[in-house]
Parts: sequence; C-alpha cells; structure tokens
Amino acid sequence: MKKIISILLTTSMLAGSAAMPFTAIAAETATTASQASEAAKTGTLTVTAYHETSGGENDTGETNENTNLRTFTVQYIYDTYVIVSVDGSRFIRELMFLYKKDIDSNIDPVLGMKLTFGYTETLDTYPGQFGGVHDVKVVSEDGGLIKGDSNCDGQVDMADVVFIMQALANPDRYGEKAEEYQGITALGKLNGDMNGDGLTVNDALAIQKKLLGLDEAETELDITRKKISDFVDENKINCMVIPKDRIPENYADKYIFINNNYSTSDEKEALNKFILQNDIDRNLLKYIPYDLDDDHEVNKIVEKLYWYILDNDIKASVSRFAGSNDPKFEDKVVISYRWQDEGVEEKINAFLEENNVAPELVIAPVLE
Repeated sequence: MKKIISILLTTSMLAGSAAMPFTAIAAETATTASQASEAAKTGTLTVTAYHETSGGENDTGETNENTNLRTFTVQYIYDTYVIVSVDGSRFIRELMFLYKKDIDSNIDPVLGMKLTFGYTETLDTYPGQFGGVHDVKVVSEDGGLIKGDSNCDGQVDMADVVFIMQALANPDRYGEKAEEYQGITALGKLNGDMNGDGLTVNDALAIQKKLLGLDEAETELDITRKKISDFVDENKINCMVIPKDRIPENYADKYIFINNNYSTSDEKEALNKFILQNDIDRNLLKYIPYDLDDDHEVNKIVEKLYWYILDNDIKASVSRFAGSNDPKFEDKVVISYRWQDEGVEEKINAFLEENNVAPELVIAPVLE
C-alpha cells in the first residue's frame, strides 16, 4: 500500500541554510521541473510523495483483502465488542473496536489474546471501528500476557513502573476509566498485578526490584511454606509441600499447596496438629489431588480439572481413585459437588466435553 505524504516548505523554514539555496532544494524535492520553477518564484513548495510501506500495510495497521493480515492484542472485553491494539506498536493508545459479531462464534476473546485479521476500512471514531473484517484467527491465547508489562508495549521496563504509579495516583487521567482510553487498559492492569491481589504500589515496587535484579523480600507466605516443609521433612511425613516455582504464577503468592495423597491418617493428624499449634491460617492451604510428575492419563485429567475448578471458583472437588481390586474402578476421575449449587454440573460437563474426556474414565459425580 502506498501512503501519500504532503510537505509544505516555505522560505522562512529554509532561512539560514547557506549550504543549499532554496531553488536547489526545490529542484531536488519537487516531482517536476515546473514545480521547482514555481517554488522559486513563490517561495513555497508542496511536494506529494509516495511512501511504500512493508507488507502492503500502513503505520496504523490498515490492510485490504489483497495484503497480509495484521495481528492485534485484546486490551478490553465488553458484551458486544472488544478493544484491541496494533500488535508490535510502540503506542498503546492505538486502540480500535472489533465487534464480536465479526469474530467466529468458536473464538471466545480473552485478555491478552492475539488475533490476526484483515479489514477494508476504519470508521472515523475514537477508538476507531473496523469495517469489512475478514479472516479472523487466533494467533495466541495469551501471547499478550507479560507479567509486569503494564503499558502493554511488549516489554518490561521502568516505564511500566511509572505507568502504574500514574494510574494509582491520578486515576481520572491514567486509570482504566480515563477519558478516551488514555489510561491503563484492562490487560495492562492484569499484567501489572504481580501477585494477584489487584494493582497496588507494591506491584510497581516488585517490577522495579525485578529490573534491578534484587531478590524480593521473603513474604509471610514464604516463611510459612518453609516452616511446614521443614516439619514434614524432619518428621518424615509422606507428603510434599509444593515448591513455589511448580505452581502457576497467579497462585504462587496466594496459597501454599500440599500433596498428601499418600499420607497415612496418623501423618495427616500430625500435620493438622502442627498447623493448629502454629496458628497457620487454613485458608492459605490448598491440597492438590494429583502427582506432579505422573504422566498417567487420569492423573493429567485430574490436574487440569483441579486448576479449572480453582480458576473458575467452582464449588466442587476432584480426586483420583486408584488401587481398587475391582478393575471397573481402577484409575478413575472422581468429581464431588453439592447438588444444591446451581451451574456446577454444567461447568464440569463443559470441561469434560471440551477436553474430550472419555465417560468411562469418570466415576459418576458424587453429590454431597
């Protein structure tokens, strides 16, 4: 695609340029000799030049059906539309509306999702609106999720620290609801939240420490995690306190995860007594029902379903049933929930269907 650029030159703009007289500049920049001649007489020159952009795209990401498609990152999500930004742009505020009706029904937009598509026009609104959208495809489900990248420019630096401080100190101008989308985006808030407790000054501090290569101060959760782990090791209890780096990042600083699947009743009782004596908040403890390094099909299903339940705050639990003498019940996925809780069964069934879990691998849900 060629972009037309018009440049207006005047004698006052060129004053003091002794190295090249105005007539010479005019002759060099004019597209025809007559333009140069006219410029020398009037002292002004309008030059129309054609700038070729790579891949047939212009600087705003415009494409047509004969050019390569462009990639965008989802920044906001609303009922009928999403707002995306030009991927790879240095300017986060190049935001545009993309109506959900223009997206294939099998694509469910999420923050950070990268979409590639073409369009034939943009409407003169702010943010702009796409027209003639075609070939919408998902490039990455979470490629735009970069921990610490609050301004969504694809990198983590001090600009992100400053942006978070601005968003917190002056929300009317830099917050998510700032006029004309000049503030931090929903994706920016998600990226900037370093520990999952919402965007705070501590997140700016955490990013700054990370950039400076400083180890973050040990938190109360870290201390408690180590205390439990030391007790388990010293008393040779058959359970495992999961290391922080083996837990999804958004939960690593929120909970302590323990695997006690093979603990005896006496070992579980000893651990519970230790937790009680040390005034450890039980709400901080999560017991995972799967084994970390087991590739068995059922174990993998249990693992994935466990995090699905936690991510979606579903009032249900999952476990792995193994060791039965009856092969009919050997290595099954066991799901438990209260029959009174509406929507749970639908969500669980949606997971099983989406992940193609064979019905014979699942024991009928246990209603509590």
